[in-house]
Parts: sequence; C-alpha cells; structure tokens
Amino acid sequence: MQRPSRNVIVYVPQLSDYERFKHEIVEPLFREIYIDEDPARVALDFLKTYAPQSAWERRDVRGWIEMPDFEPVLRFLYDCLRDLYNKRANTLLNTHPLGLQVNLHTGVGNGVLVARDTSQCAKLIRGILLDELEFELEEQPEDGAVFLREKETRSVYRVETHDQHLTNSFWNFYLK
Repeated sequence: MQRPSRNVIVYVPQLSDYERFKHEIVEPLFREIYIDEDPARVALDFLKTYAPQSAWERRDVRGWIEMPDFEPVLRFLYDCLRDLYNKRANTLLNTHPLGLQVNLHTGVGNGVLVARDTSQCAKLIRGILLDELEFELEEQPEDGAVFLREKETRSVYRVETHDQHLTNSFWNFYLK
C-alpha cells in the first residue's frame, strides 16, 4: 500500500502595509485583549520578544523605556516584525534544512510550501486537495541539483541531487 504524500504548509505573514497592520491587527488587540493597558507599554513588551537587542543598539529605544510614544514604538515594532517574517520565509524557501523533509517510508523528499498570506495559503490547500498545484523545474549546476518548485510560492517541492555520495547513501538506506 502506498502512503499518501504529506504536504506541509508554513504560513509566514507578509507585512507590507503599516496602516493595515495597525487597523486590522493592533487596534482589535487593544479593543479585545489589552483593553485597559497603555498601548506604548504593550508595544514595548512585544519589542522585548521580537527585538531584544534593540535597547542596547538604539538610543531612541532606550529613551522609550521612560516615556514611550506609541506611534514610533509601534512603527519600529512593525519594521522588526516585517524583517523577521521576511527572513524566516527566505530561510525556509532557500536554505533551511527543514525546507525539505524526507518521508521515511518512501524516501521521497517533501518540500515545505511557504504561504505569505491567507489567500496564498487557501490556494495551496485547494491545489493539494484537488491535485492542481503547478510546478517548474529549476536546475542549479553550481549546487549539482534540480529543484521542483511550486509556481506561485516558489517553494521547493522536491529536489534531486547529483552528488554521488548523497545518492549512494540514500539508496543504501532505502534499498533495504
């Protein structure tokens, strides 16, 4: 019996509009969760998580500790989050070893599909369920590999290596 392919979708938000972030994400948080709290203090608490080094690196951030002004703190937090999410998506798409996971039952490398917005995520789910995903081959002679990339997200879906040592190790394990 052949086991079905296990597809993994990773949702990494793409922040590209500060005003939208402020109105659709931040304002509802203060209406529903942080009701009686000072918005600038809450934003500073988030900075402790998403940019902990900033107090050491930036004088303006150190100044916010005593008298924070919400708008500049939120703008800086937005910039930190945008950069963090872009870096995470780029890492998963291009370099992270978990961007390609081997199915131990079949030996097939399954890529991680990286969605950057909810619409893209929905398209990927639909494409998987209806077997409608579209792909492109990308050869990288310098790496000795061929990548099968999902068209919309450019996520690596499968990879074939031309490295003889890796190929030999792989087949020694899976021919048992």
